[in-house]
Amino acid sequence: KCETFSSSQASIVWNYGELRGGTTALLHENQYLSFFHSSLRMSTEHSGGKAMLHYFMGAYTFSATPPFEITQISQEPIVGKNFYKGEYYKPYWGSVRCIFPCGFIIEDLYIYVSYGRQDHEIWITKLNKQALLDSLVPVNSIDTHN
Repeated sequence: KCETFSSSQASIVWNYGELRGGTTALLHENQYLSFFHSSLRMSTEHSGGKAMLHYFMGAYTFSATPPFEITQISQEPIVGKNFYKGEYYKPYWGSVRCIFPCGFIIEDLYIYVSYGRQDHEIWITKLNKQALLDSLVPVNSIDTHN
């Protein structure tokens, strides 16, 4: 049996597709930090101008206590130098430019995020921790605690 412990609703602006899962969350400075993914069909320089599904990564923080409401989120996708460059593998379901955050660690001034690339490779990206945290914008949440 699965019961809802708590829930919250937020007004989140993210123009890169539906927010979906990603990494587990880590407690950092009295709140949790995590990375999510989304996808959107579009034409870009990374797809040679062809319309195809592009996956994106963003970060968010949420409160350390119930109802665990989202407090901050990325305004734009986090894009690493080689996220969409290199060898492309065509999946059975069509052309795609894909990255998917899997896990991360925080070490001093940096955050290291492991991510899957094109559903065939595993990469690590190194992010400046303070720059990432400074890039997040506040989210207004509505408590719907059960």
